[in-house]
Amino acid sequence: MLAAVLLLFVVAQRVEARGLEGRAASLAYPLSLAVYFSSWTFFGGVGTAATEGWPYLAIYLGPALMFLLFPRFLARLVRQAADVRASSLSDFLACCYGRDRGVAALVAGLALIASIPYVALQLRAISASFGLIAGIEPSPLVTGGVAALLAAFTISFGARRVEVAGRNPGVIGAIAVESLVKLVAFVALGLFAILALAGAPAAVRSAGAAALSARFSDGPGLTFAVQTLLAGLAIVLLPRQFLVTFVEAPTADAVARARAPFLLYLLLVSLMVVPLAMAGLALLPADAPPDLYVLGLPLADGRTTLALVAFIGGFSAATAMVIAEALA
Repeated sequence: MLAAVLLLFVVAQRVEARGLEGRAASLAYPLSLAVYFSSWTFFGGVGTAATEGWPYLAIYLGPALMFLLFPRFLARLVRQAADVRASSLSDFLACCYGRDRGVAALVAGLALIASIPYVALQLRAISASFGLIAGIEPSPLVTGGVAALLAAFTISFGARRVEVAGRNPGVIGAIAVESLVKLVAFVALGLFAILALAGAPAAVRSAGAAALSARFSDGPGLTFAVQTLLAGLAIVLLPRQFLVTFVEAPTADAVARARAPFLLYLLLVSLMVVPLAMAGLALLPADAPPDLYVLGLPLADGRTTLALVAFIGGFSAATAMVIAEALA
């Protein structure tokens, strides 16, 4: 974990010193949008599919529909955020009311109250996954140490510059790297789940498929529509998403250019959830925590290296979210 955080420092320092060029510059912004893919999504998306069915898809469908159906609206928000030099969601909304400090304080306070348990959930996921990998009980020392490292990073490459209301290229570069790491890890886990199912007896595969199908038997329904709507709004209104999508957008047309890579990202992740959930239901004990299927599957097969990859992917998802949310 320490090495991963040190890597963030190295990436951020290098980007701030030299900037981004060529292919890296064109991919950094689209990849940074995947800060939406938090550790809750990395671990909990599979658990949600294995226990509730359709709600897992709403997590990805909402943002996908927002980028598919409303690209001009998103581009307009980018232009407006740039025009008023907004550095955060609270700053932007205050500008809509004549730079009213009361509005800014209210929005910032509400965002803080809402973010604390969400950040705590990310740190708890790190602690729980580390405990499973190391074979120990989750430790407050681990959680506190990670929180301190992430606070140091956020202060070094974000909070010290926020008064300029400008770009944070080091932070965006680090978040983009983390997004790539968690995507590679999640796809590798999904492919492993497919191979594990292919090598399992037919009866085991059938049992897993039947169990997963039962979770989707009732159809999407109104609840699914509401969850999709909320997920679509979250891609705009979550403080960290507003920061990376609108404040850090290099130009107004960056959203249009980022649409295809971001949608592909969401598609790959949502597709990998299905074999992971099915493999967990088929191959793991009934009392295995569904939210930890992504770790439990490789550990049950003796693939400690792949389990470590899963942990690094979940750690990357958590750290990117905590950094962006704290800065926002």
